[in-house]
Amino acid sequence: MPDGKHSSFVCDVPMPLVYAMTPGETARFLKRKLKIKINLRIVELRGWKRTAARGNWGPWISPSPGIRYWETAWYYPTTVMFEALPAIEYGRGGTEPFQIMSAPWIEAEKVSKHLNDLKAWRELSFSPHFGKFPGIRMQFNRNGAIFPVTQGFAVLLVLQRMYGVEKIWNHPGTREDFFDKLMGDDETRLKFKADDFDSMFCSWLNSQKKFEKERETVLIYK
Repeated sequence: MPDGKHSSFVCDVPMPLVYAMTPGETARFLKRKLKIKINLRIVELRGWKRTAARGNWGPWISPSPGIRYWETAWYYPTTVMFEALPAIEYGRGGTEPFQIMSAPWIEAEKVSKHLNDLKAWRELSFSPHFGKFPGIRMQFNRNGAIFPVTQGFAVLLVLQRMYGVEKIWNHPGTREDFFDKLMGDDETRLKFKADDFDSMFCSWLNSQKKFEKERETVLIYK
């Protein structure tokens, strides 16, 4: 959750990166949270459920030139932090944006095998990828719950432990200040670089529980 000290155009709202609300629900949340005095009227959808997925509810409409496919929307919050970490390319501009992580120093087969052997997630698998640079390709298996931000940081942690903090964070062009803006705080970066993932994750969980209670009051659909 944003700490209020790192507000910017990319993170200026008191909510997590993945908030699981429709536009109408989000408007209700922001009106209440930011105390916006407006006459808000939501036109509710008929027949829509929170479990709706591609193929059983309307056509996919791209919300951004960088998110052209329905699948891309799943991967975006997983690797968006790489916008501040040029040491790792994340497929932007290609056919699988945000789904690929590559770098000249990544050992594609070794990293893919290591991630799959962890068995820390049944809903996410990895395969070697060979393009401009060697890397890994993520694949979400839709029969399980997905926690894209946590899983993205878990993958980044594996790379950091295998290749070192300097390889990822000392690369020319690294923008730690922009990383903090994307996350909404500097605590995430500082704890992550110090390999204090457990503390970082616990902090996230505490913030998430508080947010979910607030979100429950504005949800429209089941």
